[in-house]
Amino acid sequence: MGDSDYRRRGHGTFGPSPKGRAVFASDGYVTFIIVAANRKPASNNDESAALLKSLLAYTGKFAIDGDKFTTKVDISWNELLTGQDQVRFFKLEDDQLSIRTAEQVSAVYPGKKVVGTLSWERER
Repeated sequence: MGDSDYRRRGHGTFGPSPKGRAVFASDGYVTFIIVAANRKPASNNDESAALLKSLLAYTGKFAIDGDKFTTKVDISWNELLTGQDQVRFFKLEDDQLSIRTAEQVSAVYPGKKVVGTLSWERER
């Protein structure tokens, strides 16, 4: 898989208009970053904490096996994912990439189990 850059579309944890990017590089690394729309710079500790809750980011080496890819996370925004494998199932049609998680404990809402589906569109 060559270098591919996808922009996040859809609704979910970060509201109706989240912003995000997934970059799959030819060296075998992938990077994900997703943020809620309309974020503003923090001016105090409470606002800083709110910004952290409206962010998801991680990177690592990935491997593909059929319709599944596994990322061996080496860096994550909150350290909960660092050192873990993130398993995702994907479907790629033209410039549309759909990624689904297996049921897992949420990194955004600790203690809650979730299944996430993300829709991405390739940037050109």
